[in-house]
Formats: sequence, C-alpha cells, structure tokens
Amino acid sequence: MAIRFSISHRTEYLYPDSVSSSYNEVRMIPRQTESQRVLTFSVATTPFAPVYQYDDYFGTKVSAFDLQGSHESLVISADSIVEVERIPSSTGRLTRLELSEDDVRDRFFEYLTETPLTSISQEIRLAAEAITNGLDPEEAIIACVGWINERMEFESGVTRANTTAIEALGIGKGVCQDFSHLCLAMLRSVGIPTRYVSGYLFPLSESERGLFAEGQSHAWVEAWIGGWRGFDPANGLLELDDRYITVGKGRDYLDVAPLLGIYTGTVSAPPKVSVAMSIL
Repeated sequence: MAIRFSISHRTEYLYPDSVSSSYNEVRMIPRQTESQRVLTFSVATTPFAPVYQYDDYFGTKVSAFDLQGSHESLVISADSIVEVERIPSSTGRLTRLELSEDDVRDRFFEYLTETPLTSISQEIRLAAEAITNGLDPEEAIIACVGWINERMEFESGVTRANTTAIEALGIGKGVCQDFSHLCLAMLRSVGIPTRYVSGYLFPLSESERGLFAEGQSHAWVEAWIGGWRGFDPANGLLELDDRYITVGKGRDYLDVAPLLGIYTGTVSAPPKVSVAMSIL
C-alpha cells in the first residue's frame, strides 16, 4: 500500500553583513518515478525572489533564483507531498563479462568514471578486486556493502561536504555521503556502473498515518546490473523500502547538492537546516 509523506525542508542563512548578487540552485523537489508520485511541491524564499524550475542533465528538478538587492539573511523553504509505493527490484542479473562489453561501458561511461570525490586509490581497488573476485554483480554489491560497514563507523561532524572516498576510508568514520562515495569508488573500480542518489529518509520504521518525525536528507547508491538497483551502504540495506524518497541522481554529491550558490559579501556561518516529515 502506498504511503503519503509531507516534507518540509528549511534552510536559513544569517550573514554577518549585508550581501547581494546572490545566485542559487535548489535541488529539494522529489522526482516523479514509477515508485513515487509528487502530488504537490513548492519552493519559496525570504526575501522573496521569483523561482523558476528546470530539469538538469541527470533529470533532477532544479529550482533557481537570484537576489540582486542587499539582504542580511536568506530562508529557503521547500515543501512537498509525495506518495511512495516501492516496486520490488526485478533487475536482470548480468554477468561481469556482460558488463564489460563496449556498448555497456559506452552507455554508462559517466557512472564508471571516477570523480574527485570518488577517486580510486590502490587500497580501494585492491580491496574491491579481492572481495568481489568470482562474484556476479549482485553478489559484488553485497560484498562491498558488507566490507564498508566493517570498516566505517557512522558519525556526524568528522567529514565535510568535499571529503573524498579515500579520505573517508582513512578516517574510518563518516556520514551517508561518505559511505556512498566509498561504495561508488569500489564498484566502479571493478566495472559496475553506479550512481549517487540523494533524497529523504523517514527515520521511523512505523508507517501509521499521523506520525511526525524530524527527518533527514539522505544519500544512497544505485547500481546498473541489467537494470538499476538501489541500496543503502550507510545503513547496510540491500533493498530500499517506502521510507526512501528520491530527489536527485548523479555521479557524486556535487551533482545533487541540495543547495548551490554564490553571492557578493562576507562569508556566512553554516546554515541552519531542518527537515520535518509526516505521514498523511
């Protein structure tokens, strides 16, 4: 049965002095997929600015706006109602040899190529090759997720938005973004196309109507093994349930960052961010 969620994502910047010429891109609107329907959505700013929308190269909906006048704060509110009914994974099970064929590698070149955040070190490559040797792609995913969870501890505040997979592995701690980047690096190094997924995760396992929770932005991974299959390295889950709400997809975090922008003025403190979710 489908679950209907209300999501309110609020981001607030307070600047030490007046700023101006602010240009921003917001990626907070869930996408329409076969397993989720976006019933309503809106993005609003304070101070007010006209917001226009478009789909980026990877199909993520972008809300863009600019503020030319001086302002000392900026609040961005993204609200949506989404209905989720996840379809059980029915991807084919290609062999590693089939994934290595030229037409597959050409088609998924972007999802096989390392990025600055998913750079592949010798340690990552050797580990991935060792634990996936002789395994089919689905088994390789399971092996990599298990390996990562044995070596990484979930802890906030020890990594940054630009922490690489190599750095996160060295620290041995991180958040969902770091687990996902490391998984991308490992699977790409053994020829399995993978992409980074951003969205929201309802933190409670219950799904009764009226439940309210402080939600969270979340990140997970999809691998193409004859079809796209989603899984969550940070939580060690190999099948996603209806609590996962997809927003963006890309090569790494930088393709799907919830907010990107520039402005003229003094550097601000980190924003205050809150995500409120409820089941309707």
